[in-house]
Amino acid sequence: MSFCIKNKEHFILKVSDTFLCCLFVQQPNCIKYISQVNDCKGEMDPICGTNGRTYPNICVFCSELFAASGAFTFSHYGKCAA
Repeated sequence: MSFCIKNKEHFILKVSDTFLCCLFVQQPNCIKYISQVNDCKGEMDPICGTNGRTYPNICVFCSELFAASGAFTFSHYGKCAA
C-alpha cells in the first residue's frame, strides 16, 4: 500500500511497505507577498535563507528577498543552524 503524507513543510511519500521515503520540500511562493512588502504580520514561523539568516516568517523572508534582488534563496523551514 502506498500513500502520501503532507505536512506544512514537506511532502513525504511512502513507497510500498519498505519504509523507503522520498522527501520533497515545498519551496515558499513569494509571488503572493509582493503586495505585502513591509506590511508583514508578527507571526512566528521561522524560515532559513541561504545567507544563513533566520526570518521570523515567510512574509518577512520574501520581503527581504525582494529588497536584496534575489541575492539569497530559500534554504529550509525552521531556524538556521547557529
